Amino acid sequence: MHGWVDGILFRAATRRTKFLGLPVMNPGTRREVTVGRSLTGRPGYRMRAFGPNHQIGFSRLGVRGELWLAAGDGVFVSCSSSPRGGDAIESSVRDGLQHAVRVHGASLVEDVSATTLAGRASQRYVLHVPSASGREFRAVERVFARGRWRYVVGVLGPTAAPEEAWARAEQMLASWRWERPDPREVAP
Repeated sequence: MHGWVDGILFRAATRRTKFLGLPVMNPGTRREVTVGRSLTGRPGYRMRAFGPNHQIGFSRLGVRGELWLAAGDGVFVSCSSSPRGGDAIESSVRDGLQHAVRVHGASLVEDVSATTLAGRASQRYVLHVPSASGREFRAVERVFARGRWRYVVGVLGPTAAPEEAWARAEQMLASWRWERPDPREVAP
């Protein structure tokens, strides 16, 4: 997990899913989930999903947990955004990794590598995250920026989840589209 915000988002979405009695995700069910442009100027985006968005809201630090999608078998896609400030993405990744290791007992499974998500250059890494219940989790995190906004996009699930669930999560991320393309950006 990228930080304590992701832990809160994960627990809230799990409780909400159980409370609402949502059906098991069906790989044949497709819908488009849209996260609209915020009043503070964060660009809106959309992606294809296998189920509804369990939107959580803001944390006290201004981080917005805006996307929590089930890919099935306990695997979720999450997205948080926050004003970027002057920090470089590399320092955000470094700080996030240090926090995950120190606070959550996570260990780095795959080193940080450069990749692309949503048409943006991003940093990707994979963590192994133990839990108090004894379950083992895998977190695949990507960090990127667009304009003055930083995005942390994660795929989180039990290490025992079938590869099909992880592949569905990756399909959802591959369908990411910005609501309004930035004319200053080059299309991927």
